[in-house]
Amino acid sequence: MIAIGLFLVLSFFCVLQLCLPKETRFVDQSALKTEAFSAGENVLFDGIFLGFGTYRVEVFYTAENDYIADIYLRDNTVFTGGLKSNGETLYKTKSSTDFMVWLYEPTEQMEVIGFYKGSGALQIQGVRFTETHHMWTQLLAIFVACGVLVYLGITYHYVWRESLSREKKIVLWGIGLITLFSSFFQLADGALNSIDLMFHYMRIEGVKDGLASGQIPVRIDPEWLYGQGYACSIFYCNLFLLFPALLRLLGFTVVTASHVFFVVLNLATAIVAYRCFEKIFGSFKVGLACSALYTLSTYRIYKLYQTGDVGEGIALLFFPLIVYGYFRVFGENPEEKGYKTAWIALAIGYAGLMQTHILTCEVALLLTVVILLIFIKKVFQKHVFWELFKGAAVAVLLSLWFLIPCLDYYLTQNIHIKNLAARTIQNTGLTLSHMFFHFWQRGSKTPLGDNGAQFTYPVGVGFVLLVGLAVFLVLWFNGFSADYKEKKQIGLGKVAAVLGVVLLIMSLNVFPWDHLQEMGQVFAALVSSLQFPTRVLGWATVLLVVVFGTALWFFEQKGWNTLVHVGLGVVLFSVLTSTCYMSEHVLDGAGTFHVYHEKGMGAGYVAGGEYLIDGMNPLEYTYENPVAAEEVEIQSWVKGSLRMEITCANKSTQEGYVDVPLVHYRGYQCKDESGLQLEMTSNERRQVRILLPEGYVGTFVVRFVPPIYWRIAEVISLLTAIGFVVYKVKEGER
Repeated sequence: MIAIGLFLVLSFFCVLQLCLPKETRFVDQSALKTEAFSAGENVLFDGIFLGFGTYRVEVFYTAENDYIADIYLRDNTVFTGGLKSNGETLYKTKSSTDFMVWLYEPTEQMEVIGFYKGSGALQIQGVRFTETHHMWTQLLAIFVACGVLVYLGITYHYVWRESLSREKKIVLWGIGLITLFSSFFQLADGALNSIDLMFHYMRIEGVKDGLASGQIPVRIDPEWLYGQGYACSIFYCNLFLLFPALLRLLGFTVVTASHVFFVVLNLATAIVAYRCFEKIFGSFKVGLACSALYTLSTYRIYKLYQTGDVGEGIALLFFPLIVYGYFRVFGENPEEKGYKTAWIALAIGYAGLMQTHILTCEVALLLTVVILLIFIKKVFQKHVFWELFKGAAVAVLLSLWFLIPCLDYYLTQNIHIKNLAARTIQNTGLTLSHMFFHFWQRGSKTPLGDNGAQFTYPVGVGFVLLVGLAVFLVLWFNGFSADYKEKKQIGLGKVAAVLGVVLLIMSLNVFPWDHLQEMGQVFAALVSSLQFPTRVLGWATVLLVVVFGTALWFFEQKGWNTLVHVGLGVVLFSVLTSTCYMSEHVLDGAGTFHVYHEKGMGAGYVAGGEYLIDGMNPLEYTYENPVAAEEVEIQSWVKGSLRMEITCANKSTQEGYVDVPLVHYRGYQCKDESGLQLEMTSNERRQVRILLPEGYVGTFVVRFVPPIYWRIAEVISLLTAIGFVVYKVKEGER
C-alpha cells in the first residue's frame, strides 16, 4: 500500500508540473561561435543552461543548398543516456526547422553542433529551446502503469493466490515466462538493426503526426516525403499502431514506444495462443506447450526481430483464432446451443488479418478455399453455413473502414504497387536444410541462388516442430487407437499435417513459382505481391504447432504421462536453448541504432515507394515551396498538415496555375475565400496543380477531405464493433 501511495503522490506531482508555465530560452546570432563554417563539426552555441525536461529545439537559418548541414545537440557532462535527440537536417526552402530533445539531467554545458557538408552558403540566425509537457506526461504514464502493476501484484498475493487453482497459477506464470523469453530484445539499449524496422517506425510516426493534425482515422501520413504526404495508411492498415502512436504523443521516444508495443504484442500472442489451443485440446498443459512453441517459434521471432516486419508479426496474433474458429465450426455439433457462437473466432481472426497485413490475407484466402473444399459436405449444412457466413460478414463489416479507401485508391489511381507483376520470387525460396534451422542467428537476405544456405537467416519452422510432425505421422500411419480415430482433435491434426507439409514445400526454391507467374496476368500479380515464398511459413508454423499439440493430447488421453512429460521437456529445452542463442548471436551480432523521433529517420524515406503514384521517383522530392506559372504572382502562403493556404494573383489573360507541394492523391479539395471551387489536376510530378481563371485574385485553401463514402464505411465498422461488444456482453451474462 505504501508503494501505491508513493505512485499516487508522484502522479499528482506530474499533474502539478503540467499546470506550471514552461521555460523558453532563445540564443541569438550574437552568441554564435562559428560564422565561417568548415567541413565537419562546428560548435554553433555552447554553455547553454537547460533544466530537466523535454524541449522543442527550433533553429533559424538561411541555406543555399539542401542537406547542407546536420544540426544536433551534444553535452559530455550529462550521464550516458541522459540526452536523447537525433537532430535535424537543413534544407534550402525552409527558414527554420525543429526537433525534440529529452534531457534527464540539468546542464549548463549544452552545445549546439552543426555538421557542415562543405558546399554552399549557410547562415545561422539563432536557436530557441521551448520546454514541452512531454516529460511529465511520460512520467505520469509510467507512474500510473507502475501503480496498476503493483496493485495487481498485491491483489494476486492477498486475494487471488489462495483462490486460484494450481493449474491456473502454472498457466499464469507460464504465460509470463513465455512473454519474458520472447521480449529479451526489448531489454536491449536501442533498436535492433532489422531490415524493415525503420519503415515501421516511420509508420508509427505517420500515425502520430496524423492524429496530431486532427486526422481520425489517419489516411495520409502528413510528414512523409518531406511533408508532401504518403498514402501508406490507406494501403497498410495502422489500427494496431495507434497504441505506440499514443505513447509517442505522451512523450515517449519511438524506440521506447515500439519496445512497449512489442512486449504487449508478445503477451497478447501468448494469451491468445494458449486460450485457443487449450480450448481445442481441453488441456492446460497442451495449451501452454503450444503457446510456447508458437510465441517463440523460429519464424515469428525471425519476422519480428530479424526482419522487423511488424505488420506480419501482428498478423501472426490472429492465426490461432482462425484455426480455433474452423475447429469449432466443423468439429462441434451444430445442434448444441453453444454452437451459435462458433463464428466469433473466425470474425475476429479474419478482421485482424485484414487490418494488419493485407499480403498475409492472400495466403489465408488460399487456405480458406482449400479448407472449404475439404469440408464441402458440411459447408452447405444450414447451421454450418450460417456460422461461416456470420464470421465472414462481421469480419468484412469490421474492416470496411479500411477496405473501402484501400480499394478506392487501388481501383481509381495508378498506384505503383499495381505495376509490380514482373517481380519473380522463386529465387528467394528456401533450401531443404532451412526447414531444420532451430537457433536464431544473424544472417543476410540475399537470394538463395547466390550462396545457398550460407550466411542466410534461419527462416524455417524450426527442428522441434518437424519432430512433432514426425511423431504425429508415426502415430497416424500406425493407426490411432479405435477409441480415438473419430475424435475431432485427430481430424484437426490430420488436416493440419497435410496442409502444413504442403506449405513447407511451397516455401522451397524448387516450388515452381516462376512457372505459375507465367500462367497469366492474375497469377503474375498474385505471385509478385507475395514477395517471398517464406510468407507461407507463418501458416505452416501454426499448423505444425497444432500437429505437435495433437500428439501431446493423444499421449495425455492414453495416460502415457512419461511421453507427455518428454514432450513438455522438449518444448522447455527448445525455448531455453533457442532463447540463449537468440541472446548470444542476434543481440551480439545485429547491432543497434538509436532513433527517438521522425527527424532521425529522414522525412523522405518511403521504402520501395509502393504507395506512391506510379511514375514518381522519391529521390526527386524534397521540401518545396509552391510554384506558379509565369504570370501568376504568389503573394503569401502558409503550409500545414496536408493543407496549404495561398494568396495569389493571375495577371495573364489566360488560365494560370499554382503547383502545390502535395502528392495528388484522391481526396484533395480546393476552395477560395468566397467559396468558389477551383479546378484541380496533377502536374508532371504527380503533385496538386490548381488551375486559376483569367484575372483571378484571391486566397484559396487546398486540403485533404476524405470522401463521404469513406465516412459511411467508418460508421458501419464502428456500429458493427459496438454491436459485437454488446453481443459478447449479453452472451457472457447467459
